[in-house]
This record gives sequence, structure tokens and C-alpha cells, in this order.
Amino acid sequence: MPKIMAAVMSWHDAKPLLEQMDGPEAPAGVAGRPAITYRLGGGRVKVHLKVDMDNSVKPNYVVEARLRGAGLPDEWVLVGNHRDAWEFGGVDPSSGTASMLEMTRALGEMARRGIRPRRTIIACSWDGEEVGLTGSTEWGEQFAADLARRLVAYLNVDASASGPNFQGVPSGRWRRCWWRSAARSAIRREPRSTRRGRSRPPPTPRASPPRRRRTQGGCRRRLAGGHAHRQRIDTPYS
Repeated sequence: MPKIMAAVMSWHDAKPLLEQMDGPEAPAGVAGRPAITYRLGGGRVKVHLKVDMDNSVKPNYVVEARLRGAGLPDEWVLVGNHRDAWEFGGVDPSSGTASMLEMTRALGEMARRGIRPRRTIIACSWDGEEVGLTGSTEWGEQFAADLARRLVAYLNVDASASGPNFQGVPSGRWRRCWWRSAARSAIRREPRSTRRGRSRPPPTPRASPPRRRRTQGGCRRRLAGGHAHRQRIDTPYS
């Protein structure tokens, strides 16, 4: 247990305490809002803090759904998102949870019609993410051997929607392929107006000739018309 206890406080409650501190002025990198002068310590302000914490052991529940692939069932594509949040969780994780649930609903409907993905898709709803990535870590350790042999890619969708902009963060050997694919998949938009009132057409993606390339770690991809035809990695990345 930590020796110095801490508690989250609102700005309304913290402001009177910060205003009365009489220690040395805080460095610029430590200071927060400019409404007051931030100081470090001092002897004028004393606070009695009582922290009531529940330290009992609580269970974490990981919910998973698996849809066996039709062509390469032993290759896994894992989609995951946690469902616990520090606050309201409107963006993280609820937007990702809503997207993942809709995706699984659509895949289930397609499976009932006899349409299955090429690879096995596993969707996981993690518990205990905000307290040390507990749910996903325990699940990964339990299935570590299978993941090392079968995992092709992991897609994490904590925050799938937040404003008008798309954001994605690739990792490992997927980074270069991610940015190359994003650049070639530019969406055509309506002509944009310049500051002088004239319009200009959107940029047109450049097509690349078919080629065969060996990438880092012996990962071989066949690129035809700018799209990856087959991708395989040996080690999972999350």
C-alpha cells in the first residue's frame, strides 16, 4: 500500500487550498490553471484527509465471442475493447463498445446466412482495464501459446469515435503497412474552397504497380494494385 494517500478532488474544492499555500512558487511545468499562483508546500495550509477504500478482492469478467473462419480457421483476428471507465466513458470505452457490438451483430447475421470470414474472428470485452489492464492481461497469459501460433492481428477499439477526425495508432511491423494503406485509400470529397473563394479538387491517390516485397521479420506480403492480398505475422502485437 502507498504511504502517501491520494484522493481525486474537483477544482471547486481544490482551489481554496491551492490559493492558501505559501511555499516556493512551482516551476512552469508543474503549474496548472493560470487563475492562481501555484506553490509547493508551505506551513499555512493543513488538511485532514480521510480515504475510505475497498481493498477486497473483486472478480473481473472477460466476455468473448468466436466466429470460426471458413478458409483459415487456425489464423485469428482479435478485436478487443474494455468496458470499464474512470468517469462517464462516452468516448473511451463506450464508443468502441458500441462499434464492436454492432460489428459482432452484423457478423452473426452474416453467419446465419452462410457467410463466414476467411479467418477466425475473436471479439473480447475486457474488464478491469482501468486498474492495470487486468482483464486483457490475464486473458492473454491464459491463451499465450495459442496467440503466439495463431494471432494475425489485434484491433483495439477503446475510442472508435471522437469528433470528425479519424485516428489510428499501428504498432510493431504493421506501422509501415498501415500508413501506406491509409495514404492509398484517400476518400474523395467535394471540392474545397480556398481563402480567395476559388475551389480546388481533392488530391487523387497515386496508384502503385504490383510488386512483391519482403518486409521486416520475414513477413511476406503480395501487393496488387495497392492492396495487401495476404498478411501473416509470427508474433502477436497488441
